[in-house]
Amino acid sequence: MGFVTTPPGKIETLKRHQTVASGRAVGIAAEVARHWIEGDAAERVLNAIVAENAARRQIALDAFAGRDFKCEMGAPFMWLKLPEHWRPGEFARTALDHGIRITRGSVFAIDRRADDHGVRICFGGAVTREKLRGAFSKLNVLLDDAPDEGVHSVA
Repeated sequence: MGFVTTPPGKIETLKRHQTVASGRAVGIAAEVARHWIEGDAAERVLNAIVAENAARRQIALDAFAGRDFKCEMGAPFMWLKLPEHWRPGEFARTALDHGIRITRGSVFAIDRRADDHGVRICFGGAVTREKLRGAFSKLNVLLDDAPDEGVHSVA
């Protein structure tokens, strides 16, 4: 179940697109959503999500203090610029070998000329805050390490 607001005068266009794309909302899901919105459950859930995201963002800001990164207020992810000795794909693979899934920045690029010497790190997952701190600590160690000399990127 999701909700969308539209600019003034665009509701009919949205309704047509929604009908073509997915039909209509399932009755029970719509009724639950209505109940949550009319009561205070939806607002409580949203406030809890916003608060948890802010706490996780602060953990990321603290963990990568002194590093070159961007992390907008409210975002559940950050962009981390890698040291020159790392290529984004190699760093992402090495992080995955350590149980940490991150995404090389070029996956999100819409322009080939974009600076893609970085990775996107999401912190909105289901792991605990302690596991998140541990993962960030591992990533910091990896950032300072040199890539494995036995691994050579060919693409």
